[in-house]
Amino acid sequence: MQAEARQWHGVISEAGGLIVALLLPLWFNPWQQPAFEPAKILLFRSIVAIMATAALTSWMIERRSRYPNGTMVAPRFARWRARNPLFWPALAFVAAHLLATVVAVKPTLSLWGRPDNPQGLLTTLCTVAFFLLLTAGLGTQAQFERMVTALILGSVPVVVYGLSQFVGLDPLPWITDSVSPVLSTMGRSNFLGAYLAMVIPFTLLRIADERAGRRRARYGIVLALQVLCLWLTLARAAWLGFLAGALLFLGLLAQRRRSRTLWGLAVVVMIFGVSLYAAMNVTALPRWGRPTTETHSGSGMLFADLRAASVNARLTIWMTTLGLVRERWLLGYGPEQFPAVFAAHYPPELTRFEGPQVVVDDPHNLFLDQLMAAGVVGLAALLGVLIGFYRVALAAWRRCRDWHGENALAALMAAATAFVVQAQFNPDVIVLSALFWLVLALGVAWYARLGALNPKEVMLSR
Repeated sequence: MQAEARQWHGVISEAGGLIVALLLPLWFNPWQQPAFEPAKILLFRSIVAIMATAALTSWMIERRSRYPNGTMVAPRFARWRARNPLFWPALAFVAAHLLATVVAVKPTLSLWGRPDNPQGLLTTLCTVAFFLLLTAGLGTQAQFERMVTALILGSVPVVVYGLSQFVGLDPLPWITDSVSPVLSTMGRSNFLGAYLAMVIPFTLLRIADERAGRRRARYGIVLALQVLCLWLTLARAAWLGFLAGALLFLGLLAQRRRSRTLWGLAVVVMIFGVSLYAAMNVTALPRWGRPTTETHSGSGMLFADLRAASVNARLTIWMTTLGLVRERWLLGYGPEQFPAVFAAHYPPELTRFEGPQVVVDDPHNLFLDQLMAAGVVGLAALLGVLIGFYRVALAAWRRCRDWHGENALAALMAAATAFVVQAQFNPDVIVLSALFWLVLALGVAWYARLGALNPKEVMLSR
């Protein structure tokens, strides 16, 4: 009974991760406004609720089987904690946001979030719970391979839909203020680009796999379409994230294997990437008659000037946000309080770049967002999670002795790096957050399999 409960819990946890990787990027509700984020968050919360129910049921069955006359839960908790070196940093992150919600300007808003973007404390709790539950259910290389396959397969229809929008075959008349009409199922072109930047390292992993054989050509086609779709989003932050991730992936493998070929390939990718990044600043994509709302459509600005205005707008938002942070630096204003607080201190010079009717609902920077939501305490907790992940991944990397493991760990660090880089310029959405915590969970699973930080710890089975 106890073994069956654990197996059932593992199956449900893995299934939750696979559904997030496959379905969450695709999910939206065209009959709802807005069509993307609320529907995705509702799906994600439902998945986490099912995973949590399975974990609780498994724990109760194990408790009754092992301790029929007692209430001991410490062994199970200790086992869970020992397998997850990010357990305490993740709980610290939750605690910081919980405290920030208690002292928030409007605690109810911080708890539930806004109707058009319910990214409040409840959603934060779900992302961390997803991470903890997934790490408890992952353990074998077969599970890792299935998760990578799900990430790549989930991106294929997203890319196909994005490319169909570029050529004008989208049957749905989406309205967007992005510079690119390629938004696919993500709601905005920069969100689509950031998503692809995080998935591409896993496609590179499959191409680099020495066991790929004939499948390498198919993964090569998928990679080419992913990169093409990413560029067509004209999302510069996402492109920088992609370049950072790809170069880290190639650099790690080139350094470990002392390969001049890989170093040369990294140089080619850098030249190719920088050239296409420059082209993003001067290339306007056709809209094929689709209705759009351009913030500067009536200003007569050239495309290059429009791109420069976007940079100036972000700089203005960042400087204003830094001034707001000083007023409540310890625990911030609370989750989801930024739009109202910023609107009350809206800088007049921003109207020259964004227009008078634009609502700024995010500081467009991950670290500034944490400072506004949970102050220095929240930022420290997030940095603890990031530092803990890279420490774990690098320790596993040093201990790993097989090429497949090296490729996998390089891809995980590349995906996390792509997220962190693009997040310094973009708002956060649930797909990116969920994939970020999924990547952390996969990294922890590899740590547990290798016993990287303490060889005496119980390693998970292959």
